[in-house]
Amino acid sequence: MKAYEGFEFERSYLKGPHLFLFGSVDSILHSEEKLFESLNRLPFFTYINIGLESADPATLATLKKPLSAEKVGEAFSRMGEINQRYEKIEVTANFVFGNDLPLTHFDSLFDLLARRWAPSHNKGAFYFSPLMEGGMRERGRRKDLLGKFNQLKMGSHLPTFLYLIQRL
Repeated sequence: MKAYEGFEFERSYLKGPHLFLFGSVDSILHSEEKLFESLNRLPFFTYINIGLESADPATLATLKKPLSAEKVGEAFSRMGEINQRYEKIEVTANFVFGNDLPLTHFDSLFDLLARRWAPSHNKGAFYFSPLMEGGMRERGRRKDLLGKFNQLKMGSHLPTFLYLIQRL
């Protein structure tokens, strides 16, 4: 009860019970259909956030992520399938975002968000986590990054947000 009051959950935008899960590219690709069928039968809505990070091989290598761009693309497609098939499940994705990433990173994001996502889907969202290098403290670099984010947001068929772990 203290947590409920302390976090002011009565003022929440989300009404009713919800389950929040976090997963990886491999977890969503290797999960069997019966898992999602079970989640969909639960008496509450389930949100699953997947850390896709990037669909660009150069960026994945720079980040030292043990992923291939192909697997990220497969997970992205799987995300759409789940959102379309299951009424009480919504899958969202996290991507990294930064001025010091390879230029091909932004091209891969534009391709994924604007071209590969079917506009008929009405569930899902994209979250971008800015990577804040020392030079990001400069106002011009922050403004450039926010401009790129706005381009992605305008080209996306789904809601797109900055996920601020660090200040811009």
